[in-house]
Amino acid sequence: MSRFLTLILSASFLTLTAHAEPADENAAARAKQANDARQQSRDASGVDGAESPEASEAAAPEESTESTESTGDGTAQSGDEAQPADDAGNAKAKAKQAADARAAKQAGEDAAEGEEAAEGEEAAEKSGDAKEGEAAGEEDAEEEEAALKVSPGGKVDLAFSTNLDKLGTACHRDEPSGCAVHTAMLDLDAKTVGGVTLLDRHSDMGTWFPTWHPTGGYVIFEQVQWKGGQTNVLVATKVSDRSRSLLVEKGRFPSVNTDGSRMVWSLPTDAGGILIGDIKIGESGGMVINNSKNFSDARIAGTHHGEDAQFVPGSEAVVFHQKGDNTKSGVIGIQDGNPKFPSEKLQGCGHTAVSPDGNSFICGLSSGAGTYMAKRAPDGSWSEMDLIFPALTQADYAAASKLYADDKCDRLLMSYPEFCSTSDRLIASGQCATTDETGGAKINFSRLLLIEFDPSDNTTSAQMTDLSALIEVSEGLANGKSQAVTAACLPRGK
Repeated sequence: MSRFLTLILSASFLTLTAHAEPADENAAARAKQANDARQQSRDASGVDGAESPEASEAAAPEESTESTESTGDGTAQSGDEAQPADDAGNAKAKAKQAADARAAKQAGEDAAEGEEAAEGEEAAEKSGDAKEGEAAGEEDAEEEEAALKVSPGGKVDLAFSTNLDKLGTACHRDEPSGCAVHTAMLDLDAKTVGGVTLLDRHSDMGTWFPTWHPTGGYVIFEQVQWKGGQTNVLVATKVSDRSRSLLVEKGRFPSVNTDGSRMVWSLPTDAGGILIGDIKIGESGGMVINNSKNFSDARIAGTHHGEDAQFVPGSEAVVFHQKGDNTKSGVIGIQDGNPKFPSEKLQGCGHTAVSPDGNSFICGLSSGAGTYMAKRAPDGSWSEMDLIFPALTQADYAAASKLYADDKCDRLLMSYPEFCSTSDRLIASGQCATTDETGGAKINFSRLLLIEFDPSDNTTSAQMTDLSALIEVSEGLANGKSQAVTAACLPRGK
């Protein structure tokens, strides 16, 4: 009986052990040692360890439907007795789930922090970009504010002297024989030129210093020849049919008053002075000058005669410069002929030009030291002449045209300025010169320049545009092919 119970217990133990999963390797080892010890005990008591299949089958209990779990000491329990192992497993699972949850939460927090950091960086970047954009906008605004602003100019009829029809011949102060008067339409705002037309070309003489009759129907100009004795003739050409009228056999620098009834001009010799005459247009369309008379004596206040006279719009006065060592700029009244000089300190200031509103006039120093302006007060008096914009450098000229960057342009002269449509625009001759052995200026070439400036701020540099280049573009010519020396504007509609 004792042996039978031992066999049953041994078989039950083996069955439970086979179904149990060792909790760890030590528990399995301990179970094996216990089994070996029991087998040795049976052997020592003479019990055969071998069992027949039938005996084993008969001794084996019915298989439990309840799951078994390995305990921490290598034994197995089933049902309610295995609850502590379930609690331990559940605890581990819960601990793992909690750890996983904490890890997920941390990952989420890290991701959130990363997103917040990224958003912060993005916001900072956007803020920085915004600030940079704001700063750039302010800088642009400052540059825009600092940029030169000029009045709307609109479209003007342009009369100018150029060698467009005779390329390769000179057209400048020292050699005007290649010059011929042309007309065109100039858009001052768009800076474009169109409709270039040859108005007058003399076979042997150059034509320059054009001025418009205010009707726009005539251009009056000087016909000149240096070779074989100086010849200066004033001619009017009718724009519609190019018919010519001889006005004055000896004269220079014509100017017409606002209503087109009078013309003032200079005599070409030291013996002369400034003359004035009445303009009459005949039934056939021809123009004549009547009642011409001296406007000033040959000598004014002990100096040489006046030149380059020009009417002050809406006024019975003309502006001129005086020829000679004591060159001055002044304004003189037509009625009494007594000269009034806004300034006697500007030696070498020449070729005066009057603004369209008649409230200022300018002159340029032959030394190139700058351009000066006198302004008329409400009571009719004129101010001292003051610098209106600083002297233009070679870099200024080269910015307008690379032609002026040439080494032979060691002297640059802004000659014969004329206002164009507004009081903040001039057209002048930019002449490239080389200093000769006597210290004088030998002209190499001349171009027309459109000059824009601020009359209220004499610290602002003038801006130049190569008007000759615009004309060349209009005519399909390469840059630098032509020369030009003098010009006059007539606003459209006048």
